Amino acid sequence: MYIRNTSKNSIREDGTFIVDGGVMFGQLPKSQWEQYAKPNRRNRPAGG
Repeated sequence: MYIRNTSKNSIREDGTFIVDGGVMFGQLPKSQWEQYAKPNRRNRPAGG
């Protein structure tokens, strides 16, 4: 018996993913990660 795979996969973008810097980088000090991802006034680096 052969079952045909009929599923489709697609990638959709909903927008920008923004979380708190502590959540995104964990134990890494802010002085190190802010060089690569500039935070806004609420300490949230933009990602994605």
